[in-house]
Amino acid sequence: MRSVLVFMPCFLSFFVNAQHSCDKAIELRVDSLTLVTEFGEITYFKIKKDFIYQSFTVSGNYEKVVVNPSECGLKLREIKIGSNGITSMSDELIDAGYCSCATCLKRNSVINLNNDSLVILKFIGAQSIKLELNKAIPKQKQKWYERELVKGDKIRLKNILFVGGEARFRGVSYKDLNQLLAVMNANPNLKILVEGHVNSPGKRNTNANQVLSAQRAEAVVTYLVKKGIHEGRLSFIGFGNTKMIYPNTKLEYEMQFNRRVEILVQ
Repeated sequence: MRSVLVFMPCFLSFFVNAQHSCDKAIELRVDSLTLVTEFGEITYFKIKKDFIYQSFTVSGNYEKVVVNPSECGLKLREIKIGSNGITSMSDELIDAGYCSCATCLKRNSVINLNNDSLVILKFIGAQSIKLELNKAIPKQKQKWYERELVKGDKIRLKNILFVGGEARFRGVSYKDLNQLLAVMNANPNLKILVEGHVNSPGKRNTNANQVLSAQRAEAVVTYLVKKGIHEGRLSFIGFGNTKMIYPNTKLEYEMQFNRRVEILVQ
């Protein structure tokens, strides 16, 4: 990540005051936006998809920045960011399941550039801005919660683990549970299927195994619903012991990974 302080180039200042509507907004790469220092009372920019930078944050001396303003007709949720660089919560965002804690607000203030559509920014009362540009991470090095998730993606949450014979989380589970919650909040259109599994090496699947695996998957769904995720975005299924990672193990260390849940993006 690097911070970029804006400065004054002559060749960009001449057009800014004229860009007062969505259809007249100038398309820029995000690093070109750092060159702008003169703004109208209301100024629009279109930021292109970028292969160098995957996201950015904005702060500075302005009244507010509106990301993907509703009047521009985009099929993306409008976000308002204050001069401190933090998202302002609205009733619409709360109803959509966005978390309002300080950590979530900071995360939701990051403007992503890895979508197929343009990002439109509406600056209101801007005098100066400061950007922090985040370089794209090679996909093979990205953690599951850093990637753009698409239908069919399978996520193995290695640290959502259960007490043997129960659908009760072990203490180590809450880090991954909360990471999953953050991803669901940051992607309000994301729907998932939670798949539950049990440990029963060397044995046939039984009805008890099937029930327990479904209860474990349901425990994850229940946790997310209690934290504000709409239940219509969540479903669950149990597989008993039919898909164990270690089907013939005698080691407790390996058994704990048979007692798990996995996430399928729908």
